[in-house]
Amino acid sequence: MDGWMDYFLFMLMYAQSVHLYSMDSIMEAFAGKLFSDLSGPHRPFATSDCAFILSFSIIMLHTDLHNSQIPQSKKMTKLEFVRNNRGINADKDLPTAYLEALYDEVKATQIQVADR
Repeated sequence: MDGWMDYFLFMLMYAQSVHLYSMDSIMEAFAGKLFSDLSGPHRPFATSDCAFILSFSIIMLHTDLHNSQIPQSKKMTKLEFVRNNRGINADKDLPTAYLEALYDEVKATQIQVADR
């Protein structure tokens, strides 16, 4: 994921410790930075809005996959994650392999806020 996932995970850990209204601002700033940093012909996002939507989708996926109160049978599958993100890239789909790799990385990386 070209190292941006580490930055995203850091932002997510920080966002968990701030008020919800601040989280929207944090995610908007993150999406804008991600969009500008991933420039060039291989940029996966058509707009910064796509990066913003995908960022929130990743938060929801993380919560779903790592919340022990959600039964295993109800957890989001890779196919469901890909399907939930159809059309978010200026009415086009992100590459399936890209979304599948994101799913695998989120599934393998549980974020926990350290005790204060």
